[in-house]
Amino acid sequence: MTQHTVLDSLNHRHLRVRTDRAAALGDAVMACLVMPAEFRRAQGCYPIVFRRDLESGTLSALALFGFENGENLFLGEHGWDAPWLPLAHAVQPFLIGRTADPEATPQVHIDLASPRVAQGEGERLFDDMGNPSPGTIWSNPSRSKCRRRMVRAGPCRAS
Repeated sequence: MTQHTVLDSLNHRHLRVRTDRAAALGDAVMACLVMPAEFRRAQGCYPIVFRRDLESGTLSALALFGFENGENLFLGEHGWDAPWLPLAHAVQPFLIGRTADPEATPQVHIDLASPRVAQGEGERLFDDMGNPSPGTIWSNPSRSKCRRRMVRAGPCRAS
């Protein structure tokens, strides 16, 4: 069950996010979305497959980590065993939220039900003044890079 909410420094000042990689933290996944701008790096680490949504006809590119649900062949005892992670997976538990208004600025959301979100352990999201803590994934340039790519990329339609 997910619990997405808009991230803000007032309500989430004391939250922490675990950045280590483990099955218990949600890394035991078979695949994740990969953006076309990531294909060059992704193909060096993972097979890329395309999935067609039969109802809408849209295609999604996926980096394949395993062959069954819950299987991740790149996740070992000591964490992730590949030199690179697709941004859609690396930024979890953060998401880019959009409103019904296509002109509205996308917002950063957090999944409060994610096992990565904690009160006591992990990296703080905000300092005591409410500013983004330096070095956290959500304040990292990859977050804004991911947001720009997701906003730019529209759905791929199969002809």
